[in-house]
Amino acid sequence: MARKRKATFVDLPSSDCFDGHDDDELSLPLDSSDPDENDDSNYDDLVDSDDSFSLGHQSFNEALYKEYMKECSRLKSLKKKLLISLSHNVKKKKSDGRPKVGFSRFSVTTFCNVINSLSEDYKDVIRKYGFGSLLLFDKCSMPRNFVHWVARLVNYNSGDIVVDGKAISLTKEVVHLVLDLPFGGSPFPADYTAGKLYLLSRFGKDNVPPISFFSKALVSMKEMSDDDMFVCFIIIAMSTFLCPNSSVVPCHKFFGIFEDLDKIRSYDLCGYILSWWLEYIKLFN
Repeated sequence: MARKRKATFVDLPSSDCFDGHDDDELSLPLDSSDPDENDDSNYDDLVDSDDSFSLGHQSFNEALYKEYMKECSRLKSLKKKLLISLSHNVKKKKSDGRPKVGFSRFSVTTFCNVINSLSEDYKDVIRKYGFGSLLLFDKCSMPRNFVHWVARLVNYNSGDIVVDGKAISLTKEVVHLVLDLPFGGSPFPADYTAGKLYLLSRFGKDNVPPISFFSKALVSMKEMSDDDMFVCFIIIAMSTFLCPNSSVVPCHKFFGIFEDLDKIRSYDLCGYILSWWLEYIKLFN
């Protein structure tokens, strides 16, 4: 009867891939009996030929150790990818809810700086076009949370602010009473192409410049014609106060009023402003 030889074990250093476990040591057989003398081990499944096995048991265990370290490295890489994936899922869930803040290019600071930089002659031009009430704008601050609270109370279908069953109607007449701007006239031109081309040609641009371009032109007190100055002023008033959005470039929708500046007082500006407010309150809610 064949005599079985006791296997000898050697300690291998621990690997980072077993983080969180108590397995500080891993024992593997360094020497064992021949395959045909050990009923518990089937080396024929691990060794392809007698030539490869003739390298000796120690060489075989070195190859196994390298394979073990390779697997540890692979597991470590998988663990890192899993943690990154979980982190991305958590961030995505946090961003799925209602945004805590709203963002727009509304800027009372920019608008006030422009008003304060205007000469009396330029202010007279603005009054001549019927927008002198905007020069009376007084800078003030209002808590963002209060603004959001009011916006969420607006029924944008009826145009009412509803509080405890009571309604405060938002109409273009109310806008006129607050801002003293033209109302009740013709709607803004639906096709703003001609007004946009007029704007580009007047300022020598291929594309509509950002809002900052028009504000800097006025704050720097650069000499310009009355019409150019008025166009810059209206773009700033609309983009930073009356009808702001989230873009750094003025919205093209109201450019149709620039096609003929002599007709600008004939447009229903208050109606346009109210429609803009209700549309963006709808998007916000």
